[in-house]
Amino acid sequence: MKTVYATLALSIASLATVAGADVFTQTFDTAGDITLGASQAPGTWYTDRFAPAVFESGFMFGGDARLHQGVSSADSEINRPSGFDIPFYNYQGRKFDVNSAVNSSVSIDLYVDSAWNSGVRAGMWTTMSNGNLTFPIIEYVVDGDNGDAVPYTGFRYWQSGIGWTGTSFANAALDEWYTLDIELTESTVEFSINGTNIGSVGNQGAHMIDNVILNAHNQGPAGSYDVYWDNFNAVPAPGSFALLGLGGLIATRRRR
Repeated sequence: MKTVYATLALSIASLATVAGADVFTQTFDTAGDITLGASQAPGTWYTDRFAPAVFESGFMFGGDARLHQGVSSADSEINRPSGFDIPFYNYQGRKFDVNSAVNSSVSIDLYVDSAWNSGVRAGMWTTMSNGNLTFPIIEYVVDGDNGDAVPYTGFRYWQSGIGWTGTSFANAALDEWYTLDIELTESTVEFSINGTNIGSVGNQGAHMIDNVILNAHNQGPAGSYDVYWDNFNAVPAPGSFALLGLGGLIATRRRR
């Protein structure tokens, strides 16, 4: 069971002045406690590429309330409307703006489900500004390909200009929760799972984490499937809460 120690409803203007408040958290405890939208807006989970069939908070799973993301075979590549029936729209997710500067990080818990079939991909993406944009990602994949034509199952990470890199969390234990963390430093992007660093790459001049995207892949072979998330955290650089534009809830971390 998780415990929420404190929750404060705050205006954006007051975020920067809360003593000791250094983590923005969404706990997904209640149905309807997140805002969904088709277009970008502060405090909104808005569509990235193609909207997943399901994206709902307060969904009971494993004895607790979670964020439930559902992929439907009706939205797979061959079934989508003309113009959307190309690989670009196989990733289906929602995006949340954090706009947090260097020396900040984002994290979320992902459940690795033994029910997932070949073709599943579920991950936390980020967009980082550097004039050209980069897209650091941590993703779990079933029978993926890291560019070497060798089937790969497990966690991997991505950086623009580098591609996919396998990790020590290949063949991670199933039916378990994992905390994914991406940190932007002055010179690097750091990838971690459960507090263990899995990779470090150059930040290519990035100066801000623009947003987080929760994506699942829907080419077709995996069929319909579910992804469960929990405990979304954005840890900004000191004094940068005013940049977040979250306009929502601040809470301390909770236990799974």
